[in-house]
Amino acid sequence: MPTFQELTKVRGQYPVTFLSGGVQDCSDLHRYGPGIRDIYILQYVLSGRGTYQAGDHTFALSPGQTFLIYPGEVVSYFPDEREPWVYIWVDIGGSEARGLLRQTGFTRACPVAPALPREEVEPLYRRVHTAGDGRCEYHRVQANGYLQLLLAYYMDRFPCAQPEDDGYRYVQSALQYIAASYHRPLTVEDIASFVGLSRTHLYRLFHRHLSISPNEYLTRFRIQTACSLLRSSTLPVKYIAYSVGFEDPLYFTKVFRRILGEPPTAYRLAQRP
Repeated sequence: MPTFQELTKVRGQYPVTFLSGGVQDCSDLHRYGPGIRDIYILQYVLSGRGTYQAGDHTFALSPGQTFLIYPGEVVSYFPDEREPWVYIWVDIGGSEARGLLRQTGFTRACPVAPALPREEVEPLYRRVHTAGDGRCEYHRVQANGYLQLLLAYYMDRFPCAQPEDDGYRYVQSALQYIAASYHRPLTVEDIASFVGLSRTHLYRLFHRHLSISPNEYLTRFRIQTACSLLRSSTLPVKYIAYSVGFEDPLYFTKVFRRILGEPPTAYRLAQRP
């Protein structure tokens, strides 16, 4: 793998540049952030689940989904404690990176792609990595070529939204609504009404693109937000329950135990150094 100095030197030499990449197994609950990157990073979830926080937005991710990290944005990402994710990534530089990524469906408001087949996506990342391991100019050019093929795949399978594309745009709108409204009483009917769909249609789109129901996504989003508060604050558990949208602290504890396998108090104690 090229050294950091070599990567820094070549970052601006090509229109699109592969800088580095790899696979991260988070069975040790490895997490990043909050922090700021100065490059674009594409990360594809091979297995397990996790959470990506970018600015004021939080996204629960499942196998097959991709998330894009934008340069200059405060981000955090961490695995689900019961199903820690494994993800594969590429770091992207170059003067044309921004323009090419704008031709995909990734946006700063929703930097997450719907689930795409692992058998299609993983080999594309692996080819970039394999070529990028070489140290000569030929390998560098080859890695950048494979990187462009990877971006072309996303342009084809996850293109920027067109006016007639009414599928994933509804899901994006629903995710943004959940991120902005999870702290108050919220039902699937409320979400469906906000995006202008029937409850049944919204369920169908969520299962198609995220492999999870709207209700389960909302619940996991609330619990993952509660985990963050349990780690970073001294708020009593009942107030954390209220702050993430649960009206009944006892029900919050029951749901927390179902998802994480332990009550909130035990989780908080385990997080202390």
